[in-house]
Amino acid sequence: MRSAWCAPLALAVACVGGEKLRPDAGDGGEEDAGSEPFDAGPPTPLDTIFSIGITDNSGGIPQSAPLVALSFHGAMAGPSVVSAKRVATPPSLDGNASDWLGIPESVVPLLSRGGAVGMSLTEWDQECMALYGRTMPYDFGITNVSVRAAFDDNRIYFLLQWADPTENRNRDTWVADGGVFTRTRENEDRAFLGFDVLESTPAFQAIGCSGACHIHEKLGDVTDAGKAYRTRMHTNQQGEVLDYWNWRAGTTDPWGMADDGYIDELQRKYDGLSDWIVQNQVTTDAGVMPAFMSVAGVNASPPFLFRPDAGVGAMPFDISGVTDGSRIPGWVMVRASPGRDDVSAVGRWASGHWTVEFSRNLTSADPRDTQFPPR
Repeated sequence: MRSAWCAPLALAVACVGGEKLRPDAGDGGEEDAGSEPFDAGPPTPLDTIFSIGITDNSGGIPQSAPLVALSFHGAMAGPSVVSAKRVATPPSLDGNASDWLGIPESVVPLLSRGGAVGMSLTEWDQECMALYGRTMPYDFGITNVSVRAAFDDNRIYFLLQWADPTENRNRDTWVADGGVFTRTRENEDRAFLGFDVLESTPAFQAIGCSGACHIHEKLGDVTDAGKAYRTRMHTNQQGEVLDYWNWRAGTTDPWGMADDGYIDELQRKYDGLSDWIVQNQVTTDAGVMPAFMSVAGVNASPPFLFRPDAGVGAMPFDISGVTDGSRIPGWVMVRASPGRDDVSAVGRWASGHWTVEFSRNLTSADPRDTQFPPR
């Protein structure tokens, strides 16, 4: 019996392999005699498959659509098929969907976090407690995500929209209480897109991103080796590589970017060494405290900070005059390494919904990136 995480496969397979979806150009036989030559139109990327993930105030395993078909050749949009449309004028990346009108919309159902890897709620709670020492949400309650895709001669674009009653942009925020700052366990909302690089990963081709998650395997194994295997996303053997784009509401969105990374046989990694953020923390004789605060003062409570060498906004921390309830970001923005900044992304939350737009060049020089070369 197939588990729920394989359910999209049957619909997706029909749309994979762009050449199969092109109109039949004829075989040059008798019935084609005298007909006009077939015009295939401008070069277009091949059809492929991808994964979508969403989290709510959390990191770790997303709620997901593990396997979705991406058609560049006019397949009908549906719950497991996203139909990318060629556009003459690309959409602006501003978190506003008004310039996506006329581009096919797919309402894609999302599986729960545990359901995406075939685990019951009981199994999920039991294993999370054993592996992490705490339970974690099994289901964020996000039932579906609306997806649109577009492309032009240079770039590909994705629009994701989903319901979320809360806008979570804070992560590990420092909060003043009694004249001292302590860190919360707040987390940010996130959206992921995942792709198989050169169809290198059989598990992804079969069940999408679920094939890189291993928490459902070796149930009960909490040895050091078992934890390392089960809690890291990884492919199954050397040479299998997945590309993933990670938009984070508080720690990449201020740059207008997503984090461009990849998954190999060991774990999740990144295209470039340095992240978009560093911890806003320093240890002194007085204890652990923020390293930086806003140039507007300790009580300014900014939504994010750029480290002084990365942009205007931060200065060394000084607690003088602090008021209880003042907030300082737990991370400060820095510029990520080249290669990690290939994917642009902007999100806006309004009226209980997120709108997040992604964009990347159709091709890149990085062998760990998926490619969409027009053909």
